[in-house]
Amino acid sequence: DSNTRPSLMVEYLWTPNWGVEVLAAVPFEHEIRTGGTKIGEITHLPPTVTLQYHFNPEGSVSPYIGAGLNYTFIYDEESKGPIAGSRLRLDDSFGLAAHAGIDFKLNERWSLGADIRWIDLNTDVTLDGADIGEAEVDPLAYGAYLLYRF
Repeated sequence: DSNTRPSLMVEYLWTPNWGVEVLAAVPFEHEIRTGGTKIGEITHLPPTVTLQYHFNPEGSVSPYIGAGLNYTFIYDEESKGPIAGSRLRLDDSFGLAAHAGIDFKLNERWSLGADIRWIDLNTDVTLDGADIGEAEVDPLAYGAYLLYRF
């Protein structure tokens, strides 16, 4: 399911091409489905750290790619549909992250950009205390942003 949330990205560039970015976001909400049936909802907060490479940092158009790590806090699990009333629990998740985007320079300080992120979000699921398997959320997040360089 789709979800729109604001986020804050801070990147430190130690060379013109290489940087490390930290992503912080307002928590996201997702539906949990099995066989097309909605069985629950969760809220998750996915802080992510990414090592990034900028291909053309001095140009007016600068694509970049990145890879990193993510720790997702999962909370507010709620059972729905055929399992409504049961105690649904998903563990927090630690996994990989990938990031790609492009910056369009407006002037020396300001740019507009667009990006896509993938987070490896796999977690163990319990229902009324019994292990029932693993959930693979693995969200793709699309973004548009205004960038300011200090």
